[in-house]
Amino acid sequence: MPLETVSEAGRLRGVAAEVRDRDATADPDGPKGEGRAYWPEVALLLRDSYRSPSNAVRNWAVGGRRPTIQQAGGTSAAGPRVPGC
Repeated sequence: MPLETVSEAGRLRGVAAEVRDRDATADPDGPKGEGRAYWPEVALLLRDSYRSPSNAVRNWAVGGRRPTIQQAGGTSAAGPRVPGC
């Protein structure tokens, strides 16, 4: 599997943990609350982190080429999500 794909998945998990930690502290219900204010963002980041390697392997097997991080289903601060992910 391409190194940059694995790196992107790890980066997304790290961002998800950062959002969870930061926003749990600031949540009106406190850190022990349900997390309704931030959990949807954390869930999207985690979903993307698991889809990134899966899509990369699928694209590699079909096209015989190394996909970019965006093609592999990852996200970036500057770019949109890949359609169909």
